[in-house]
Amino acid sequence: MPQGHHSEAEKIADLVDVQILDITAHIEALLRGVREVQHAILNVRGAGRDPVPRGGRIAAAEDAAKRLAGMQRDCESLKEVIGAATAGAAALRTVAEEE
Repeated sequence: MPQGHHSEAEKIADLVDVQILDITAHIEALLRGVREVQHAILNVRGAGRDPVPRGGRIAAAEDAAKRLAGMQRDCESLKEVIGAATAGAAALRTVAEEE
């Protein structure tokens, strides 16, 4: 194969690779979000090292709800990326069978 020339399978595989990296980044962001929500919930409970005043507990509860709503939106975005990667993998299989 001439240098600089990529088969259709290689092009699709490259795209799927990028989508997999995007999926990984989404999942890592969700995990960070979960830790932040857990921290906020600890503050609501007043379970941290320092006592949290009532206003701080209310703010922490609002923060947890806001973060969870954001995570729900992120999951919708993740679903789209997984769908695209799934379609790419199916296309890769088709091209691989034809080559």
